[in-house]
Amino acid sequence: MAGPTDRVRVGPAGQCRSGRGRAAPAAAPIRRKQHPLLILPSVDQLAPDLFRTDLYRLTVSVRFHMAVEGGRSTPVASDYRPDCWFGLKQSDGERLLHGCVFFFRRGGDAYEDDGTLWVKPGGRCTADALVRYPSYLRGRVAVGDAFEAQEGSRVVASGKIESIFDPGRDLDP
Repeated sequence: MAGPTDRVRVGPAGQCRSGRGRAAPAAAPIRRKQHPLLILPSVDQLAPDLFRTDLYRLTVSVRFHMAVEGGRSTPVASDYRPDCWFGLKQSDGERLLHGCVFFFRRGGDAYEDDGTLWVKPGGRCTADALVRYPSYLRGRVAVGDAFEAQEGSRVVASGKIESIFDPGRDLDP
């Protein structure tokens, strides 16, 4: 079994492999009814390393802040996992953060190095953002809303929501 710091990769035919090289049992495919009006974007339009296209997903345009603006000093790779603030606050006034995973799309300031897409500080790109717990965000954000990406308390990127793909609550964790 993979530990909390191990990465899990999905190989061909849905075989899961932990970062330690041991094979984990593959999950059974989830079967659900397809909504007749649900139109999925073509695979060419999505991030190349997006591992599932049927999950709650935000398409965002994002700009990474430079170090002089309080942002990062090194590039960010696709599969980036910041905490995002969509303008929501807790009852005590604290920011309500949501864990996201950004998968960069080709274009903009994204560049490819050894098969991975990267964005430098100050760069702009479009990304597919998977929200770790979409039930907390569903219905509270809309297209055009602004967001900020944080590493700890430091804001490293900002952007806006371009589109929302919501297949329904069936696949929520």
